[in-house]
Amino acid sequence: MSSTTPTVAVSTAVPGSEVEFWSFVLSSRLASTNGITPSSLPEEREHAQRIVLSEMKAFQRMASAAGRRYNAMSKIAILPLEILTNVFLFCAANDFTNPQPIFGKEAIGSIVRVSHVCHTWRELALRIPKIWTSLHSWLSPRWIQEMKDRAHSAPLNVVLDHAAMCHKRTVQYISQLFPRLENVVFHGSNDCIGFLRTFMPLLLSLEIRYFDSFEAIIPLQLFMGSAPGLRRIVLTGVDFRLPVGIKRMDNLILFKIRTTIYPFKSIKHLRHLFGNMPNLQILTLQHYKLPPRPSQVPEAVASSREECLLLPPLADFTLEVMSSTLMPLLAAFRIAPGTNVALHHLWESMENDVDEAALCTFLSAWIEDWSGEAESLAARISFDTGIRPGFKLVGFRRWMIELKRSFDEGRVYSDADGHSGTGTSDGVHPAALAPKFSYQASDYHTPRECVLAAILRPRGLRALTIYGSADDGGLGSSKPRWQKVFEECHNIEHLCLTAADWLVHFIREWRTDGVLFPNLKTLWIRNVDLTAATLSRAGAVDPTTGPLPDWVPTLASQMVLERLIEQQRSSKPLDILYLMDSTVPEGWVEQLKSVVTVRLGHGDSQAPSCMRFGPARK
Repeated sequence: MSSTTPTVAVSTAVPGSEVEFWSFVLSSRLASTNGITPSSLPEEREHAQRIVLSEMKAFQRMASAAGRRYNAMSKIAILPLEILTNVFLFCAANDFTNPQPIFGKEAIGSIVRVSHVCHTWRELALRIPKIWTSLHSWLSPRWIQEMKDRAHSAPLNVVLDHAAMCHKRTVQYISQLFPRLENVVFHGSNDCIGFLRTFMPLLLSLEIRYFDSFEAIIPLQLFMGSAPGLRRIVLTGVDFRLPVGIKRMDNLILFKIRTTIYPFKSIKHLRHLFGNMPNLQILTLQHYKLPPRPSQVPEAVASSREECLLLPPLADFTLEVMSSTLMPLLAAFRIAPGTNVALHHLWESMENDVDEAALCTFLSAWIEDWSGEAESLAARISFDTGIRPGFKLVGFRRWMIELKRSFDEGRVYSDADGHSGTGTSDGVHPAALAPKFSYQASDYHTPRECVLAAILRPRGLRALTIYGSADDGGLGSSKPRWQKVFEECHNIEHLCLTAADWLVHFIREWRTDGVLFPNLKTLWIRNVDLTAATLSRAGAVDPTTGPLPDWVPTLASQMVLERLIEQQRSSKPLDILYLMDSTVPEGWVEQLKSVVTVRLGHGDSQAPSCMRFGPARK
């Protein structure tokens, strides 16, 4: 029967199902093995076994051919090979970035399983060397050799786990491939880190992740030309010892280190190390426990700004450290205005005797370097816990300040009715701005006041958003924090208040004579319930719960309406009033629209980035 004979024709020629038909045909063609048993003569038994084995191979070929015919009629068969190629490449990339080890003699990667799906997929996979380049130490030696052969001359990627968990022959074999490696990830102990002394002309990325409590000494050869094309270094672990004398690494654009023990011997060491990485674009330094040597604090205080290292290409600079660590880091670097800066200031026991005055001096200098000649800045200030997604720090009270350097004057924002305002006629609104300077801290009150003064007093701050509560919570400050903020807001043109008590303080202190906020053009009221008779820190006041303590600020909601109308009749009226995510009593909007342009809206999509609840930039 021809192989092109339709199945329907077969089923109509012979009674019964197709399975019964093929069983009948094949059984009639099988060689007879009657009388052959394990007790038969060896020659007869072996001859019969060879015949049966040939039949089995023939059946396998027939099943494969039938499978190809079946797959050819499937919808996936029309998928272009270019798309399949990309799917395979993504699968191989996931094998490297998110490996799922299966330890054992026959451990294989997912790309191997993909190549076993069908004949077409296998033929295509074998024609793409790049998908076979991700090697793992948990693979068997046989598969390491096979994948290396299938990769041909393409650069290789390697993930090396703790040597004790891997086949010794596999680790030895991988160590011979280092001159061909493009990306390397180490997990575990120092057993394999010595391989980095090898000359690696193709190496682009190196990650070392140690979670054990031992010291990881990074070989000097890595920083002395053994990897001339290296572009990315990521170090995560307890204790990394970085070399002192290194050569210039012009190709390195990313350096991240997350460690428990401070890795730099001195400020001079730190400056020398990163001074030989002049083209860094991303720098992240995270340090959590043991502080630097005590000698580095006097060294920081004695250093001058002229000695500080400036890296103009740096696009993102992140520090997540304690005060004792922050001091030498601030003393080592100057910040270019084009750098996005994120400082996460972690809580630390005051037993370390941190010099807060010196710390404030360095913080102010950093902000001054970063702000440069900017003529307009936008700021977001958060004073409480739970005020912003992803804002998690150690300590009881947390606060965050975020600065942006410029405005998009012409951006349009629509209200709920579809009306829009532009930067020319309806006021100027801060839009998505870059770069930014972010400072997050917990339980540090003196640096907080220092940073506030550094950002509020300069001429450039034009937009301010305040999150969280205005209550000092017994911090022992001579002035409530809301007064310290308000007194420095002479240049603010755009103000956003996102808590009822901030609104209460603002309405109480805002006067038609313009002493406070004399240049205010737009006011944003977000997430405030104005329908209650009285407002307080918690929002609307429930009269059934009894009177509030004297120290809790309250205000009759009607006074908000009256004060806004009064301001519009003064010599310093608002251009636009925004009521976002706020509940407003019936009739308020009509009364307000008679004296000022009112915009209504919900959610972050209609708010400028510096006035949103979520992160402004990811």
